Amino acid sequence: ELDKGIESLKTAQQQLIVYRQSLLKWAFEGKLTNKNVKEGELPKGWKLMTINEIGKIKGGKRLPPKHQYSEVKTEYFYIMAGNLKEGTVKNKPTYIKEETYKALINYKVTGGEVYITIVGACIGDAGVIPENIGKSILTENAAKIIELKNVHNKYLARWINSLNCQLQIKRKILSATLGKLALNRIGTLEIPMPSIKEQQLIVSELE
Repeated sequence: ELDKGIESLKTAQQQLIVYRQSLLKWAFEGKLTNKNVKEGELPKGWKLMTINEIGKIKGGKRLPPKHQYSEVKTEYFYIMAGNLKEGTVKNKPTYIKEETYKALINYKVTGGEVYITIVGACIGDAGVIPENIGKSILTENAAKIIELKNVHNKYLARWINSLNCQLQIKRKILSATLGKLALNRIGTLEIPMPSIKEQQLIVSELE
């Protein structure tokens, strides 16, 4: 009975993954908030734009030479790739010293930035840095998208995680062995853009 229960749960999990991607597909084709959208066309008022047109991409940074993680708790954090999960920052933080934070100040995140992982098995995962993140530096294995223009941060993050964008990302990954998404290639990703009001409605429906 336990084995059957486990099997049922695993099946349900796979069905939820498929359902989630189907919902994202509908949302970014405009079918979630518009009626009678023709296949292969965007709703009236929507347009395709690149990330370069709606924001600025900046990479994270590794610790400089002679700098080390702090063995004691501090008010300064280093966000590792393993912290970037489920669309947010999770798990135990890695502490750094004040001098390390100051040395990497140009790579800080303050909350609200959209992140995207650019190296490793979870390449292309996206989310939003929490508003209460504190004094934090972003890993070199991720990039942040900042200075957003007429785009809701959660809308952008959800779109990056959609199948349509993930297929774009796979075509742009460098090196078949390691896999790396170059910053300049992130900027060429195309995103369907409705009005801010409709973006907020889509985010609300997805959540």
